[in-house]
Amino acid sequence: MLRRYLFLLLMLPLATKAQITIKGRVINSVDKKPIPNASVFLSDASVGSQTDATGVFSLYNVKNGQYDLVVTCIGFETYHKILMINNNAVTLPDISLLPKVIVLKEVKIKYDPNHKAHLKQFEQEFLGHSDNARQCTILNPEIVDRNYDKKKDRITGSTDDFLIIENKALGYRIKYLLKSFLCDPERVNYYGSSTFELMKGTASQEKEWEKKRLEVYSGSNMQFLRSCINNTVQEDGFAVFALSRTVNTNRPKDSLINIKIKMFGNFTNGTMFVDSLNYWKQKKAIPIIFQKLHNDYILVTEKFIKTTGKKGIYAISYHPDCLYITNTHNAKQYNIITFGAPYAFFDNNGVVLNPESYIMEGYWATQRMAELLPVDYEPPLLTEKNQ
Repeated sequence: MLRRYLFLLLMLPLATKAQITIKGRVINSVDKKPIPNASVFLSDASVGSQTDATGVFSLYNVKNGQYDLVVTCIGFETYHKILMINNNAVTLPDISLLPKVIVLKEVKIKYDPNHKAHLKQFEQEFLGHSDNARQCTILNPEIVDRNYDKKKDRITGSTDDFLIIENKALGYRIKYLLKSFLCDPERVNYYGSSTFELMKGTASQEKEWEKKRLEVYSGSNMQFLRSCINNTVQEDGFAVFALSRTVNTNRPKDSLINIKIKMFGNFTNGTMFVDSLNYWKQKKAIPIIFQKLHNDYILVTEKFIKTTGKKGIYAISYHPDCLYITNTHNAKQYNIITFGAPYAFFDNNGVVLNPESYIMEGYWATQRMAELLPVDYEPPLLTEKNQ
């Protein structure tokens, strides 16, 4: 019992919901003059501002956690700085922006006969396929620099300016600077910097938006990681189990299987190679991995969550197995976390800091922009939830 209380003391974040201010000034790195009207924001949060005529900015109501401070301005390179906030007001040294070097390139126009279809595909994969996604609109999709590779059936894209997204399901207006987008038959990947602004609506609309945000938050990866910090995993409806996976050594590699199927499939005359073709098709149907869910006992938080030597940063890991997570909010949803590194690290806000080490499968992996909440989102109090 004593050990459990000691763990709670170590893991529990500060009870005070401190609201911090970040101040600074943005200048031109060449002539040291202040830069007015530069956008300054915490990426993926609802905190942002612009510099005034003297280049000064102030960001208010910042929650504890780790953030990517982003500064953008037309004609200058984008600036990034990682900040760790722990109940301390921050005054930054002058931020110097480097003027962009404009290089004139030969313009090569690639005609895409399926332009409209590929644009629609980009929007669907970026926003998602949920009911919420159908209430999202990209106001300026034309700024996306897209490219379609016909051989690989691959769409890539990026932007030099902010995409403006209206999420009428959750009541957010999102500015998203898209650094990279990739969509092919095997995967969808994208990353960038975003800032959230609450939309204005009627009292009933805003109440509905708050309800929808809570629905998205409930059972989410963000809530799960915050529950791990607060040691309220089971109280918040999560159940965590171990999932063992082993590679099936009796299954040939996909590269060999595909070569054999293609080779024997090309022999269309006669039935001489039908048995060989069917043999390799059967090999393709063999599972790549064997897995076993150890659902006879629920893992306690101490088994997969650790403290670190850095205040406000936590570690999650469960080698050599995976974590299998369910939630009572939706019994049909399941989530699997596989670890690609010894530890995945996350902050007070429930944001993974090294996402390449934290591979998600299941419901969480299907979430797109339409379900994205700002990292500083706070759910209503329990008394408000039950109204």
